[in-house]
Amino acid sequence: MHVPSLPDTTGVPLLPTLVFNHQLVGLTRVRADCIVGAIDIDRIVKEAAGEIREKVTLKGFRPGNAPMRLVIAKKWDDVEERARGKIIDTAVRQIRNEIGDPKLAPISEPEVENEDLVRIERIDVDRKDGDSTADSAESPRKDTSDGKRISATYTPLHFTVTWPVDARQAITPDGNAAAPGMPGMPDVPGGSQIPGQPGFPGVPGTPKPPGIPGS
Repeated sequence: MHVPSLPDTTGVPLLPTLVFNHQLVGLTRVRADCIVGAIDIDRIVKEAAGEIREKVTLKGFRPGNAPMRLVIAKKWDDVEERARGKIIDTAVRQIRNEIGDPKLAPISEPEVENEDLVRIERIDVDRKDGDSTADSAESPRKDTSDGKRISATYTPLHFTVTWPVDARQAITPDGNAAAPGMPGMPDVPGGSQIPGQPGFPGVPGTPKPPGIPGS
């Protein structure tokens, strides 16, 4: 998956419907669970279809002149793949912008968990009474025999993105820097040990247990 450069910060969400929850996993990776709503999906599907329309020829139309709904219907696999890539790329950029912590910046390309199972799903919506039907459409928008107008909408897209971070830069939840090999373990000053253990200094200020010589 290609992740483009971060855009200039404008304060305007790239995907207004994006909801995500991120966490640091093992101080080496960030994991973000994401949901993108139908409004953003519809916009990006149309954007992807417009790009594909310029490159394909459909019967009865000059190149670049086919109706958008027909391009989406006839070239759905291509449109879906392009739109899905755009959504995921944009989501990653927005998440990185909103997190805003350079310590959590990816050091290599982010990955989508179970990417083969992530797909944009279309459903047909009866615009007259709001009922939905299964997506049997050759076209995402059509007239039925009883005159009802059917248009396509989309189920929210769920996916999980992970990316590696520099463990030396990562921090523990309590704000301490993680020591190499011992995440989250603070240094113990003076090498203090259990009082009375032979060969090791006791904790400063702790009285010696009575009756145990040599401690």
